[in-house]
Amino acid sequence: MNLVDTLLERGHSLRHEGGGNYRLRGHGGLIVKDQGWYSHSIAKGGGAPSLFQLLEEKVQPCETKTIQCSVSQPQCHRIIQPVKNPGLTDQLFTLGLLGYRYLLSRDIDLPLLNLLAGRGWIMQSPKGYVAFMGHDEHEQVRCVSMRSIHEWYHIRRYERSGSNKCYTFAFPLPKTGQELILCEGPIDALSIACMEHRKREQGYERTCKIATCGAPTAHILSRIRKIQPRRLFLAFDNDIVGRAITGDFCKAMEQANIPVHPIRPRIGKDPNDWWRNRHKKVET
Repeated sequence: MNLVDTLLERGHSLRHEGGGNYRLRGHGGLIVKDQGWYSHSIAKGGGAPSLFQLLEEKVQPCETKTIQCSVSQPQCHRIIQPVKNPGLTDQLFTLGLLGYRYLLSRDIDLPLLNLLAGRGWIMQSPKGYVAFMGHDEHEQVRCVSMRSIHEWYHIRRYERSGSNKCYTFAFPLPKTGQELILCEGPIDALSIACMEHRKREQGYERTCKIATCGAPTAHILSRIRKIQPRRLFLAFDNDIVGRAITGDFCKAMEQANIPVHPIRPRIGKDPNDWWRNRHKKVET
């Protein structure tokens, strides 16, 4: 099997350029032919091993080990813990350079990414998706939410087969009586964590952030009733759907006698838009 066939088998997209040359989509001027490759953007080439190392596909999953990473920052060490429930986590790897670049482009803090990647709560698939782990009260992985790294992917988000959407991504793990914030997606949850830390300098785990990931309202309500939060904040998207969900939760929580505080992004559609705008203002 030549290098082109291997890349196609791993889910990569290539465009035929003629003369046996194929351009790897999403990687600038990277050309593949037979068993070799060359990237005009970095003026470097080689064989299959060096290409898969460049694409961050040689990192092995589910082993306890220390690895080094550097993403526009000094080198750091991360302890990779074994991931439970391997049926949901098949073909998921330690968060690599592509995943880091994608999440950093959404202005998520590097220390927060190192923290979650080190715990194995954020991982990466060889097909260009970032995976967010949802845990139950026993820290077992019960839901895996996939988000595409590449804008041109036809399927941008989905939950892996076998996921229980009663346990979507939450950070940190919910505890009875704490403050709880609901939002729509995992990146929104990370954005809220960044805002909390930047405002109060009390770390990223002051409140529990739960990403609903399109889970049925009944599932989320059941989870909230088990947690019995001291206060519940709703940070859904500032659009028609988000406002409708906010109204539904306000009515349901009124019956459960749980204080609810809706929060709408002051800028943009969702918490990530809001955070990115605030982050740019701080930097300038």
